[in-house]
Amino acid sequence: MLTIKARAVWRLLFTGAAVIGALAVVREFVLNIIGEDTALKDLRHLNLDSEMNFGAWYSSSMMMAASGLLFLSAHHAYGQARRQARYWLVLAAAFAYLSLDEATGIHEVFIEPLRGALGLSGIFYWAWVLPALVLVSGFALAMVPFLLALPRRSALLFTLSGALFVGGALGFEMLSGLVITAQGEEAPLVALLAICEETLEMLGLALFTGALCDHLARQGAGHPVLSFSQPAAPPQPVRPRVS
Repeated sequence: MLTIKARAVWRLLFTGAAVIGALAVVREFVLNIIGEDTALKDLRHLNLDSEMNFGAWYSSSMMMAASGLLFLSAHHAYGQARRQARYWLVLAAAFAYLSLDEATGIHEVFIEPLRGALGLSGIFYWAWVLPALVLVSGFALAMVPFLLALPRRSALLFTLSGALFVGGALGFEMLSGLVITAQGEEAPLVALLAICEETLEMLGLALFTGALCDHLARQGAGHPVLSFSQPAAPPQPVRPRVS
């Protein structure tokens, strides 16, 4: 049986996110020194502001892993609280879609039509953030009863990971739109904001995936070929016997 430890998952995923973010920063410095007219070209796969880069693959993989863990959580909750199981299933489906979108860029199809139809610029230059704000706000409100029913530790970790992810995906995307409107898409700050955006997304996903493993371990959930290890309890001090 494969045993998964939440701390090991966090360590692995946070390290991966940090490495990919650092490589994106190094890419900017390297290209600034040597330019793009070399055998290395533009190091596109390290560019977090381009399609089909390492960051997109990493995020999509974590989203799909989280989706699988959410389905397992739904299965575990089904026999105890069916209403909670439905929330887990909705989250599992949402993360499966997010994984697909991260890999294929479905949301980007709406940018040009929305921008042209509504004349958007500034913080809404990347027009997909406008409907996304509405959807995310509604989804977050719908999840409040679910979070309140969770153990406090899991609820806090899930909320923090969501704040990191949404803050990166929407917050920095809106800042990027503001800079592009004022300075153009080639402004150096745009690349830096893209790195911050994608790195925050990866960190949020890493935190959430590890938090799911931690939650499953503490709930005693498992599978015939998969188990989750709970952190060992600290040793209790031995009290002297009083005769």
